[in-house]
Amino acid sequence: MHAPGTGQAAKGGGGAKGGGVHAHRTQDLRTILETATSLLEMVEEESRCLKERDHEALLHLLPAKEGLARALAAQLQRLSPQAAGGDDGGGQTLQEIKTILRHIEARNEANRQFILESLDIYQGILRLFERDLYGPSATPPDFAAFRGSSIHREA
Repeated sequence: MHAPGTGQAAKGGGGAKGGGVHAHRTQDLRTILETATSLLEMVEEESRCLKERDHEALLHLLPAKEGLARALAAQLQRLSPQAAGGDDGGGQTLQEIKTILRHIEARNEANRQFILESLDIYQGILRLFERDLYGPSATPPDFAAFRGSSIHREA
C-alpha cells in the first residue's frame, strides 16, 4: 500500500474514486513546475547575456523566453482553484512552483532595471553626438553613467 499523495495513482490507474483527478492534478503541477524551471533558467541566461552584452544571444533567447512565459501563463490559468488548494501531496510541488515564480519575477525585474539603465546611458551618449552635430546645447546631457549608475552591478 502506498502513502497518500505519492503519485502512485498516476501509475496504478484505478483504485479509489477520484484517483484519476488526483493523478491529473499531480501531472498538471509537474508540467507547471517543469515549465517554470525552464523559464527561470531562461531568465538567468538572459541575465548572463545582458551582463556580457551578448546581443546576438539575446535576440535568439527572447522568442523562446516569450513562448515559455505564455505557456506557463496558460498552464496556470488551466489549474483550477480547487486543484491549486488541495492537501493531497501536491502541496509541496505547489510551494516549489510559487518559489520559482518569485525567483523569476525578481530576476526579470533585475534584468528590466539593467536594460533601462543601459538604455539611459546609450541615449546620453547619443545626445552628446547630437549636440556636436546639430549645434550647441545649453546644458550638458545628464545620463546614468554620471549619476553613479548601478549599471556596473551584476544584472
